[in-house]
Amino acid sequence: MRPCAPNHDPGMMEDFIERSLRERRSLQGALADMLSKYDSIPFGSERTMLERMIEVLKEEIARRAGQTACRELNRRCSQLISFSP
Repeated sequence: MRPCAPNHDPGMMEDFIERSLRERRSLQGALADMLSKYDSIPFGSERTMLERMIEVLKEEIARRAGQTACRELNRRCSQLISFSP
């Protein structure tokens, strides 16, 4: 039987994080895997850690998407400026 209080053993958390992130190819792929795992994990400390990891991945994906959009906009502006008469 699992204890009601979450286990905050650092070794357990590191092991869980390692298992969750092993062999990921992209942030989007990691997020998709974590979201599918989330539904199958019962409430407890692992689910709480997974919730935090999901939120961090969502924020990182959004941040990188914003940087990519900004770089693309700068590239297009540079092209427009170089074509000005």
